[in-house]
Amino acid sequence: MGVSGASQINGAPWVGSSALIISLLALMLANTVVILWHRIRRYSQATRQTRTFVGEAAVVLGEGSFRKVAAISARNSRSHVATVVAAALTAFGATPLELSDLEAIDSALRASQRSRMRVSADLKLGLGSLATTASCAPFIGLLGTVFGILNAFGAIGMAKSAAMAWIALNLAEALVTTAMGLLVAIFATWSHNYVRGAWKRWKGGCRTRRWSWPHISVVIVNIVIVASSSIPLRE
Repeated sequence: MGVSGASQINGAPWVGSSALIISLLALMLANTVVILWHRIRRYSQATRQTRTFVGEAAVVLGEGSFRKVAAISARNSRSHVATVVAAALTAFGATPLELSDLEAIDSALRASQRSRMRVSADLKLGLGSLATTASCAPFIGLLGTVFGILNAFGAIGMAKSAAMAWIALNLAEALVTTAMGLLVAIFATWSHNYVRGAWKRWKGGCRTRRWSWPHISVVIVNIVIVASSSIPLRE
């Protein structure tokens, strides 16, 4: 039987396995691209709306117009600062009138902390998937190579020249999945580090940006809550 005949018989399982593995790696790559694009878009929205909210809220806070602050927060719902402030104001205003203002302030502080945890989780979304892709992609590509190598043993019993050609062809095709797996893993690792770095900046703050998470959100929430204790927000 010639090389072409052996390729049709022995190559069929490998071709099917290779196509399946390449399709899986392509799906993982597409998922990585979608997550990266979504995270960049999310952080961009948070940055833009936070700037808008801080600028507008600074004006109305001096007037004691807390309902206007709540309205501004609603218009900038993608801002992490606006989300935390809105949660604090809502909790303060919803506290029963029979409770003291100190209890209402405590309720607002707890609400702001819960909101910060939810926003932090939202900004962290996708990190687990990127880490899984980065760690699994090389092994999935290697699995395809293993299948290709096993298929290369189909050359046993062929003539020497035909066997060498058959082995070289299968090994070359087998290495494609490993190369693709490494490329997907490298891109997923870079994406994971980028998203994680951006999330850490939102969580821990950045010294060069005074509107970052810990500086602005905590300051504004405390100003709103402390000031609102002397202004009739609870009606």
